[in-house]
Amino acid sequence: MRPCRAPVRSLAAAAFLACRLARTVEIADHILLVGSPLNADHDAAAAPLVLHRRREHVLNG
Repeated sequence: MRPCRAPVRSLAAAAFLACRLARTVEIADHILLVGSPLNADHDAAAAPLVLHRRREHVLNG
């Protein structure tokens, strides 16, 4: 992936995805933003975060 001029990601974030806006779609009273990925990265040491029954859980190996 190529570098982009996106804001620097937070050090607390486990991952980030920078996208170019490809199109917008109006759905009822919402607007869906569809992007094409430009750059991505992740912290391999970060524990996975799962949302289950409206609560966040950290998976520890």
